[in-house]
Amino acid sequence: MAVKTGLVGAGRRAEVHASALAASPDLEFVGVWTRRPLAAEELTKRFGGSVFAAFEDLLDACEAVCFAVPPAVQGELAGIAARAGKSVLLEVPIAWDLADAEQLTETVVAAGVVSQVAFTWRYTAEVQRFLQAHGSDDRRPRGGGGRVVKVQRDQPAQANRWRNERGLLFDVGPHVADLLDAAIGTVVDVDAEDDENAWVTLKLEHHLVGPSESTLGSSSTIDHDEAVFEFVGADGKTSLDCSDAERRADYATMFAEFANAARTGEAHALDVNHGLHIQRIIEAADTRLRMGR
Repeated sequence: MAVKTGLVGAGRRAEVHASALAASPDLEFVGVWTRRPLAAEELTKRFGGSVFAAFEDLLDACEAVCFAVPPAVQGELAGIAARAGKSVLLEVPIAWDLADAEQLTETVVAAGVVSQVAFTWRYTAEVQRFLQAHGSDDRRPRGGGGRVVKVQRDQPAQANRWRNERGLLFDVGPHVADLLDAAIGTVVDVDAEDDENAWVTLKLEHHLVGPSESTLGSSSTIDHDEAVFEFVGADGKTSLDCSDAERRADYATMFAEFANAARTGEAHALDVNHGLHIQRIIEAADTRLRMGR
């Protein structure tokens, strides 16, 4: 049976989610709730489903909820959905700050519902093959890092407000930290620096292995996001390109895994607890940046 799933949000990310939800054979897209009804109507005209006048009405109509809203909004609403017994698919970061992330995690765990976080790089075939090939102790990378450059896109002020306030570290940093945590080993210490051009250097120490170092920045002179990583280990140097993540197939994989977790009740590896672990890393890096300034 397809899992009845609702969508919260109506911005650019919500449009991507709505398209994937409507195409999923494992999920039944029941519709959208947002504080902007006209935007919700536009989404449902394109992808089907109903517009719900109240968040509680959406919860009554579904078994699972996909969130595509800013982290401050998600932290509050996802907690309500979890207490209502709904499986939740969360955006990154999972909440506005560490205190809110801890509260959300506590709520989801106490409710006993399935949770999954949209670390979109992890659902690509390339990343999954890499982690499978280098997952054993004798083949795990002993260090590495990457370079991530985001295109400077014109977006509605509302959509960009939280990114402008929290910065690139909170926008793309969770994906970088998640990938390196999975590829090299659990992150146990964090350092970070930035420069006058707003580029961030993220330095992570991995359990029983060693360091990784990545640079994060944005540019108006490129037309495509870049995210390239290099690792050193028993196989010599290996590379992994995440620049083309977030393709239609990647979202299909993410939603198929979400549907399976919601049906079976089995915990997903990228659940809210993992989301909290990554948020702790990013918050620690942010603290280092503030101290450095």
